[in-house]
Amino acid sequence: MVVTRAEFAVKAAIAGLVTEQEAENWAGGTSLPSIITTALLAITDDTERLQARIHALTADDVHRDSPIIAMAQASLGLSDAQVDALFN
Repeated sequence: MVVTRAEFAVKAAIAGLVTEQEAENWAGGTSLPSIITTALLAITDDTERLQARIHALTADDVHRDSPIIAMAQASLGLSDAQVDALFN
C-alpha cells in the first residue's frame, strides 16, 4: 500500500496522531512530526538516522512496508489495522 506524503499527513492528523500544524509542515516538506522524529531515535547510527530523517521529509510517497512506518507503529503501540487505515 502506498499513499502520497500529503495524504498520509492528512490521515495521520484526522486519526489524532499528529497536529494539523505538524501535518501541514510534513506535507510541505518543512519539518517532521514528533511521532516520526521519536520513532527515528531507534536508529542508533547517526548517519543512518540522518538518512532516514531526510527520506521521511522528502519522499513523495509513504509505503506501508517502510521501516519508518514500522518504527512509528512500534513507538506508538498501534495495531496493524490502525496503521492499515492510514493507507486506505
